[in-house]
Amino acid sequence: MRHHFLHHLADHLAQQLPLQLRALAAVSAVAMATACTQAAELFLLGAVQQSWGEDCSADGTIVVGRDLSGPWYWTRESWVVPLNGVAIPAGGQARVTADGHTLLCQAFDPATARTEVMFLDIPTLAVSPIGPCGLNCEIRPSTAWDMTRDGNTVVGLGSGNGGSYAFGWSAPAASARNLGSLYFYKPSRANAVSDDASVIAGWNDDYSGFRQAAVWRRNAKGVYAQQNLTTVVNGFTVKLREAVSLSGDGSWAYGLGSAGIDSGAPWRWSVATGYQPILPNPMGEAIGSVVSANHDGSMLLAYFGAGAALGEGYVWLADRGWLTLESYATERGVAIPAGVHLALPLNMSEDGLTIVGTARGNFGMSPFVLDLRVVVDCVADLNHDGFVSAPDMAELLSDWGLDTPADLTGDHTVNALDMAVMLSAWGACP
Repeated sequence: MRHHFLHHLADHLAQQLPLQLRALAAVSAVAMATACTQAAELFLLGAVQQSWGEDCSADGTIVVGRDLSGPWYWTRESWVVPLNGVAIPAGGQARVTADGHTLLCQAFDPATARTEVMFLDIPTLAVSPIGPCGLNCEIRPSTAWDMTRDGNTVVGLGSGNGGSYAFGWSAPAASARNLGSLYFYKPSRANAVSDDASVIAGWNDDYSGFRQAAVWRRNAKGVYAQQNLTTVVNGFTVKLREAVSLSGDGSWAYGLGSAGIDSGAPWRWSVATGYQPILPNPMGEAIGSVVSANHDGSMLLAYFGAGAALGEGYVWLADRGWLTLESYATERGVAIPAGVHLALPLNMSEDGLTIVGTARGNFGMSPFVLDLRVVVDCVADLNHDGFVSAPDMAELLSDWGLDTPADLTGDHTVNALDMAVMLSAWGACP
């Protein structure tokens, strides 16, 4: 009976509260905003030379990377946790599943006496090889370069008695497939895979050692058919440099620009359009490369120049073009320390709100995490149903004068200020 009365009183107060108390809501809301809002922020993880932040979970809370000692992971709570001793520095790129639980890396497999591509369960540190790497494998390591966010497809560089080759591995078959090359007996590598694993991008070495861009597209029979990418310059067919990344839907492949071709600008390619330079080049004639794209290719992450040492990181937005990564962060309220350049971005979350890579400054180089998420806690939702409403007000009234979770202002007493905060948040949680 008392519970029903409190609900009725809460509804009545919400509608009839005197204007004086309502005025307190604005004051309390300002105070609460500081306490309950997580602002966008830049994290510099430490001055470690040749260390790269390379991937993040879907919500941006778990970041993975590697340095010369091996892979590592990072969270706000744990900071950097090295995994050397579990996994080893054998090249490739660190990748993590969307849920942040499984790291893709390289480790030594005692059963085969080879360094192989492995999955590492971050909570338990248990490792498991992805499976056979093909016929005639040698002790030379295989390396992983990308995977789908569910971890069901991995692509990279395999090795065998016939040399090195691009491979694709998929569950549940748990065996690697040699993707081959259109240059007989020459090496190839797979750098990126689309979300549904229907498209793979990478490179082939031609007979002069030039890394030519390549795309493998899965046909109706499940076979990957390869195409080497070219463009025409002044009437001559020119090979494009390696394909580095793909849009999530696989419609666009992106790659490394070439000196003397469209000012060294990075490029994109689709079946429908062929080669397109992404112009204008924001750094004059500096070579650029797109390293990450969202699902439809409307947001790109790139670097221009000589990587982390001398280059500059950029984002490209379909409606704005190129922006330096520092200016993009500043627009979103992030204070970039003087002299710090987010020079080598390497990956981003699908929503573009977490960007990882390597920065440079007077400290040398440091992996970075650029967290552009602004999180507002709905602290007034006491029953956690997604709404601030009569049940929450009833709980606040029942705790009046006490020090309970209904104390929304942190003054250790449930009072009129807490009621004002609740009223200012009335309705659906953000």
